[in-house]
Amino acid sequence: MSVLTIDNISKSYGGVTALENVSFEVPEGQIVGLIGPNGAGKTTLFNVITGYVAPTSGKVTLNGKDLTGQPTHRMAKLGITRTFQGVRLLNHSTVLDNVLAAQDIHAGPSLDTLFGFAGKKERQLRHEAEQLLSFFGLWERRFLPAMSLPFGDQHRLEIARALASRAPLILFDEPAAGMNPAESLELMDQLRQINRNRAKTMLVVEHDMSVVMGLCNKVVVLNFGKKIAEDTPEGIQNNPLVLEAYLGKEMDVASSKRLNN
Repeated sequence: MSVLTIDNISKSYGGVTALENVSFEVPEGQIVGLIGPNGAGKTTLFNVITGYVAPTSGKVTLNGKDLTGQPTHRMAKLGITRTFQGVRLLNHSTVLDNVLAAQDIHAGPSLDTLFGFAGKKERQLRHEAEQLLSFFGLWERRFLPAMSLPFGDQHRLEIARALASRAPLILFDEPAAGMNPAESLELMDQLRQINRNRAKTMLVVEHDMSVVMGLCNKVVVLNFGKKIAEDTPEGIQNNPLVLEAYLGKEMDVASSKRLNN
């Protein structure tokens, strides 16, 4: 069963085509990678899926429901959340408050809240937030302002916020950006655990090919706004169209070898 279906999505800005008839599915419980050279259309597609921009044509379906053109806040309510290339946090709020605020999107008012007995629910949400911070190694910094965290930890906090929203589908936009190799390996392990233990379906844009190849069940490749490949990580590594796209646009020979390692 597919959680997300991208059906012939196109997006044009004036005379410039950013996406052209892109189609693929994100199966339930899987991690799907979305890669391509700079300017391939990855961020534009993320923006279409999450309602930041409307497609020129095509359809976005979540669990069989057409969400095409829905506003961003509606997408979040219906079960899609995302992270960003540039981390977006409540910078002056504490680490803990950042996660607590993200829970509000899907928690909604309960009967306890409506009748003035919110203590139990609030304690439960706080416990869940604290568990997430412990999982990402942020517990000891929970009372610090988010802006004081190192960049890698800010990325982890943003991921924790995405999980706190309880959305079944999470779109990660370069989650390993700014991390060293050891931190990237740790993040890969954490995302695998989240996928396995919390039944989260994920769509991941990432430039670090070791992360993509080690994490994803399948990989979709864009180039100049078109899908040029969709395969297992092993199949993508040896796809001539993929290698040509990277060699011709942004990768040197050494980088292409890393794609095959």
